[in-house]
Formats: sequence, structure tokens, C-alpha cells
Amino acid sequence: GRSDGRLIFCLIFFGSAFNKVSTFDKSTGGPGVAFMAPKLDHFLGVVKAKTGITIPIDKDFYPNLLLTAAVCEAFGAFLFAMDIKFGAVALLIFMVPVTVIMHNFWDEAPNSQEQHMQMIHFLKNLSMIGAVIFYMGYSEGTTVEERRKKKEKLY
Repeated sequence: GRSDGRLIFCLIFFGSAFNKVSTFDKSTGGPGVAFMAPKLDHFLGVVKAKTGITIPIDKDFYPNLLLTAAVCEAFGAFLFAMDIKFGAVALLIFMVPVTVIMHNFWDEAPNSQEQHMQMIHFLKNLSMIGAVIFYMGYSEGTTVEERRKKKEKLY
């Protein structure tokens, strides 16, 4: 049913969060930060070049940013799987910036394998963002307050 679908949908987030945390290194951030850093540096550079705005994120903070992303991802997926709407919000907070920053296929060499792979990831994430927005608008997902009221009616 719907709960099985939500759980299957969330497996990608659980696996990804687990990978971030299990390979994390306190001093360097590990392979997650090694992958994230050049993409984030590029994004911050583009923002500064296009707008003149410097986003003050120090490279020493990148490991903390990665852990924050993993927590948001895992927590959001858990709540989403439990049919709690705030989980969908947390997943959107995670997915929107990740999609734009990490899967910037438009900055890759034209017709390269990397451009193709990043476009696939970008479109996959875009479809997942759409699915979460659809869920938020059409599901019976509940808030904590709505769950409390349902419980009171049962007893």
C-alpha cells in the first residue's frame, strides 16, 4: 500500500545518509566532503560572480555541513516513511540545494560522460522533488497535532 511505497521511496535517503555517516572522518569529513567540496566551491564562486554576494561558509565547516545534510536526509526520510508531513519538508530542504549544487550538469564538458551522469542524477532528484510536493498536496499525511487528535478519538 501507500506505506510500502513511502518506505521504498525512502530507501535511497536511508542508504545515502548511512554512507555519509559511515565514511565520515572527523578531521577531513572523509570521501563525502572530498566529493562535495569542489562542487560547493564552484557553486559559491558562481553565486559571487553572478550576484556579488559572498556566502560565508568556511571550508573547515564543510564536514559539519555534510553531517547536517545526512541528519536532515535521514530524519526527513524517517518521518516521511511514517507519513508525517514534516518529513516531506525536511526532504525538500535537503534535496533542493543538493540537486542544484551537486548535480550541475550544465557546468560539465558538453556531451561528456560526466555531463550525462549528472543530468541523470539531476532529473532523478527533480522527479523525487516532484513526488514529495505531490505527497504534500494530496496525501493524508499528518502533522503531530493531527495524529494526537486521531489517537484521542480511538480511546
